[in-house]
Amino acid sequence: MNYKFIPELVETNISAKNKEEVIRFLAKKLADRKCVSSHYSELVLQREKEYPTGLITKGAVIAIPHAFDPETKGNNIAIGILKTPVGFKHMEDIDETVPVKIVFMLAINGSHEHMEMLKILMQLVRDEELFKKLQSISSKNEICKLLNEYIETLES
Repeated sequence: MNYKFIPELVETNISAKNKEEVIRFLAKKLADRKCVSSHYSELVLQREKEYPTGLITKGAVIAIPHAFDPETKGNNIAIGILKTPVGFKHMEDIDETVPVKIVFMLAINGSHEHMEMLKILMQLVRDEELFKKLQSISSKNEICKLLNEYIETLES
């Protein structure tokens, strides 16, 4: 899968009270670029209730919210780095809430591509140094450069 992170879908220093605010914010970024429908946030919030996406990794606590939207165009990921963590339910234990600092909202067209992107993200989250760098960078361009270079090393 040939994917490039783009600065227009990255946001740093997000202030949010809860996961709903973060999900609505990132879904709007995707909808504004015509990547998904205007009701994508509702689809994601509904899926998040049934299949939570909070995940504790070596480098950070993240969430990977997503949903099936027939209006999805292309393969896109919105990244949100939060000022202070917000609670997401843990994907492995729905009764546990984890303090998420980084959100990768997927808007992927096709189940094969979706699985490929999840594999890439799972490799990313295993890299503790990468996540330390990711959290210390405030430039959207630098965040994309770091992630895109990392993906290139995986594909070569």
